[in-house]
Amino acid sequence: MDRSSRSVLFLLLPFGSACAASPSRPSMIAERTTTVPVDTASTAHARAVASAATVDTVLVEPRELRLRVGEALPAERLTVIAHDAAGTPIAHFAPVFVLASRVATFDGQAFRGVAAGQAELFVEALPSAPPNVRPRPQPSTRLVVIVEP
Repeated sequence: MDRSSRSVLFLLLPFGSACAASPSRPSMIAERTTTVPVDTASTAHARAVASAATVDTVLVEPRELRLRVGEALPAERLTVIAHDAAGTPIAHFAPVFVLASRVATFDGQAFRGVAAGQAELFVEALPSAPPNVRPRPQPSTRLVVIVEP
């Protein structure tokens, strides 16, 4: 795994002290440099793609989302776990939500009811096939989204 690091400078200033030291008073600034691992977006994406290659099954609970028109349901309310062929949960799995619907939308944070009706939501691993490909390639889990008036 590729992890980058950055040096971070911490400046500790006691309350009420001036930033500049005077000849009669020693500097009150203490410096400490430490290396902190930083996950960049490209590193996180690379890990998600690598983990997606090992996904055999995507499990999602609940299997049905019920919303009212105008209601929002945060994506965190779904439990999504990916397993490899041996049944071991996969770390760094990043689910892809595919929702092509006029009754509900997904903005990356929450599902929103737009109009009464029913839609299909697919939860799958990266890289995904285009949303118009049917049947959905494995691994993919199909959920039903029901929007009530």
